[in-house]
Amino acid sequence: MKKMMTLLALTISVGAFAQERIILNSKSVSVNSASAILVRTAQTPDKVEVTFSVPMANSYCADPRTDYIRQTCHRSESVYRTQTVCRNVDTTPPRTGPVGPNYNPPRTTSRVCTQERTYVGTRQVPYDCSYTRSWCAQYATNVSTESDKVKIKFKDLPNLGGTEEDSFQVTARQRSQDGENVVYDISVIQSVAPYKIEKKGILGYDSYVVEQQ
Repeated sequence: MKKMMTLLALTISVGAFAQERIILNSKSVSVNSASAILVRTAQTPDKVEVTFSVPMANSYCADPRTDYIRQTCHRSESVYRTQTVCRNVDTTPPRTGPVGPNYNPPRTTSRVCTQERTYVGTRQVPYDCSYTRSWCAQYATNVSTESDKVKIKFKDLPNLGGTEEDSFQVTARQRSQDGENVVYDISVIQSVAPYKIEKKGILGYDSYVVEQQ
């Protein structure tokens, strides 16, 4: 019984790591994971679009905190001095009618007092500038699965006949955590002739060309 359980566990383990094998028999195919073995046969079109299911990891705050920071600040304030200033103002009435050369009218004055504001300088006035600060005590990672497409073009490759086939290992992965870009690793597993793979994608679209060396 113990030997049977060991064999069963080994079978499950090998199955978990088995690569999905996709036959490219149409212009568009889908893969239920982020990695697969793509197989080119005599029925494979020259251009194939493959959709992968790619795990995308994004960090988020699992323990947000808020602190109240007590703080006193100072601001500059202009200081003025107000004082009463009195002056004697000439209130002599103007001359009217003809007068002689020796006319010397009496002069009258009146005392006028006003308040004047004079700039003295500045002073520092304290005030409450307390504030709240938000921060994260612990971050966590959320993983979701998103669909991403890659176009593969088989350019001027040898014709396949009978049971002949080419196989390629293709893996899609997130370029960096919290990023939206997906990159692809493509390599030849088996082929009827030496191949080279070149990346041709532009404007964020993933595209590769497989051609003979």
